[in-house]
Amino acid sequence: MAVLNRRVGVVLVVLIGFVAFAGVLFVTQQKPSGFEVILASNGQVLISDDDVSTYNATSHELNLSANCIARMKGMELHHVAFEVRLDGRLLGNGSFWSEVDSMFPPSGITILDIVLIHNGHATSIWMETCYPSGSYVNCTTPAFSGDLAAHFQSLGKLVD
Repeated sequence: MAVLNRRVGVVLVVLIGFVAFAGVLFVTQQKPSGFEVILASNGQVLISDDDVSTYNATSHELNLSANCIARMKGMELHHVAFEVRLDGRLLGNGSFWSEVDSMFPPSGITILDIVLIHNGHATSIWMETCYPSGSYVNCTTPAFSGDLAAHFQSLGKLVD
């Protein structure tokens, strides 16, 4: 009888260990959720859902929190590369830019106007998939899908 109790105990310990290991594995493998602007150089999340107070789906303008603005002001972001992700899915990549630049940014998403943010003259940024607009650039990058609008609407942060 003692041998049977010992075997049951061992089986229970192994089973509990397996469940605990599977739980840890499940938690660590979950995809990040929400909207994120991630620095390409080091993977740091610079802007997340918590940093966005409103999103305008027409202009792709993001009004940012005071904490986010302060964090961005403390960093040199002009011409820095980033990725835009939604629920872990890559929406595109690009770089931070300013309208005062005399050269065109590389293709991809352009986040404007980082110089105004850095100098304390703005509290919002906007994302362009074709900057500068007009006849200067052949716009082949598609505009953001309704995914961002639906996401920010679900958070109560969508404005027109």
